[in-house]
Amino acid sequence: MSWDALIFNGTGVPKSLSSAPQDWTPPPLGDPRAIREELSASIPQIEWVPDRDYGAVETNEFAIEFRVPDELPLKAITIRIVGGGDPIALLVALCKEKGWVIFDNQVGDLMNLDGDPAESWRKFKEWRDRTV
Repeated sequence: MSWDALIFNGTGVPKSLSSAPQDWTPPPLGDPRAIREELSASIPQIEWVPDRDYGAVETNEFAIEFRVPDELPLKAITIRIVGGGDPIALLVALCKEKGWVIFDNQVGDLMNLDGDPAESWRKFKEWRDRTV
């Protein structure tokens, strides 16, 4: 069971999608190859599989899988997290550095990177640990 999210370009993104116009979409992230290189530069421990569409960071506490499809324009990076620990700090630092935002699939809205961004992750872990 995983906690899932999407990373979007944060340019012109509203604080909440509930305040966005109905036809609003985030701007593209850029070229997939360049995005993979940016991810590797910011997160040196990411390991890409040979087809370079998928990379992962694995620690003793958690694993984060990044999917950067070869599509133009690249609309989003798919994130899948398993385990425990605090993977959210790494994602928040990455997004703040790059000017990206995180759409939290569990909440159905953008993560507040300056508030308590790990709240959804903690709730997910509590629920998972109670039910699985």
